[in-house]
Amino acid sequence: VGGTANFPTLSLTGFAGTGANLTTFNLAFGVSASTGNVTTTWRTDMPSRGLTTRVSMAIGETSMTFSAVIRRGVRKVEMTGTFSGGEDFGNATLNVKVGDKLFARLVISIEGVTITNPDGGPLTAEDEATLQNIFEWFESSMSAPDVLLAPLFTLLDFSFGPV
Repeated sequence: VGGTANFPTLSLTGFAGTGANLTTFNLAFGVSASTGNVTTTWRTDMPSRGLTTRVSMAIGETSMTFSAVIRRGVRKVEMTGTFSGGEDFGNATLNVKVGDKLFARLVISIEGVTITNPDGGPLTAEDEATLQNIFEWFESSMSAPDVLLAPLFTLLDFSFGPV
């Protein structure tokens, strides 16, 4: 627990698994007392496989900025963008980089997800399926911090009203 009275923070660090499956994690969480804006960064590291992940979110009243990276050695996939639309954050354009090169864009709306190459053309079916799986992993990883922070959200609800 740290930060300031205006921006309290919480950091949780731990590990899961054993031996070759040992994974360390860190969750950093902060909330603005004046605006209610929330920031989170969720990191994992599995040294035996050279695998690291990072998911960061900055959540405001009408938008959420999202950044996620999966890295194994020198290979990486990165997804960044901003969700908008108020409480449900129903619209977004996410840029996907493989290495440091823009590879695809995901346009997300109420109607679904459209995946294109940087010029707006179609990806191969295999590339589209792979990116869909990566996006679903990033999307599911956003729920892990919520589970760990559920008791804190309850405390904040008592202190500041709904976050």
